[in-house]
Amino acid sequence: MISASRLNAILEELNNAVQGIKSHRWVVDQEHFAKLVDDMYSDDFPCVLGVLPDADMTSRSLDNQKFNNKLLFFFVKKVDQKERDSKLTTEVYDETLSLVNAFLSHVYSSSSSSPCNLLSKIEWSTLDIKPEYNFASCDGYSISFNLETKKLES
Repeated sequence: MISASRLNAILEELNNAVQGIKSHRWVVDQEHFAKLVDDMYSDDFPCVLGVLPDADMTSRSLDNQKFNNKLLFFFVKKVDQKERDSKLTTEVYDETLSLVNAFLSHVYSSSSSSPCNLLSKIEWSTLDIKPEYNFASCDGYSISFNLETKKLES
């Protein structure tokens, strides 16, 4: 299972490695997401928000514990609904999609010492990328996938 500090290290690395991400935060749920976004400044966007993952134990052996973690990242930009128009919406989705592509490139090329190297254990068949519209006043993309870890990751 991935700890909050490990998730934060992954987010920090992404924030530094992916050009265009202006801030990062981790959240627990949708309510936490909405509160954080509401408290953030426009200069904090676009951002990456990582959701503290759920984990299912896949092995009952205490000597060989394995967890299936369900990770979820949001690459979003806060949009003022009064200023929303087709051009702005297109720009936001294009900008956040470029961040998603840079994220995937970074994960593919992460070194073994990098916090993102943990992401080398992604079960690629579970990768799901979805557009998000007006999710807590944000537009962009979410990426979800399963990740297997052998123990509690801290």
